[in-house]
Parts: sequence; C-alpha cells; structure tokens
Amino acid sequence: RLYNADQNTVLRHLGRHVCMIDLQNYIFFGTVTSIQETVFNLLDADSNLPRHLQLHYLLFNFEHIAGLLITLLKRIANCSFICATL
Repeated sequence: RLYNADQNTVLRHLGRHVCMIDLQNYIFFGTVTSIQETVFNLLDADSNLPRHLQLHYLLFNFEHIAGLLITLLKRIANCSFICATL
C-alpha cells in the first residue's frame, strides 16, 4: 500500500502498537479457534514487553471473507472482550 506523508508519520510513531489480522475465505468453528489461538499467542508474547511497546490496537479485516456462521461472531466478540480486559 502507498501512504501519504502524514500517514507515514503516524505509522512510524504508532505502527508498533497496531496489528491487523487479515481474514479470508470462510470462517467455521475450527477457524475461529485458530484465530483465538493466534490472538492469545500474540498477546502473551506482547505481555513481556514494557507498556510503551505493547500492542494497543488489534484489527480484524473481514474484507475477503466469503462467509461465516453467524453464531461464531459471539466467539469473536468474546475474544475482543478478553483483549479489552488485559
């Protein structure tokens, strides 16, 4: 992606605090479990860093999702709730 000068400045200063997880295809029960494990592993590794270096924002990109089971949104929301309590 190409960013303008202002965006590049923001990314240089805050880029370490942001992580985007790009999702694609279909999301089923096993996929959500894999997503949760990825998030928990990411947060666990990050917890050893000083606060000013830790992850502050975790973004999920649903742009390339072909379909998902609606009941799985609750599990994704639960993952978000756990992240918010850390």
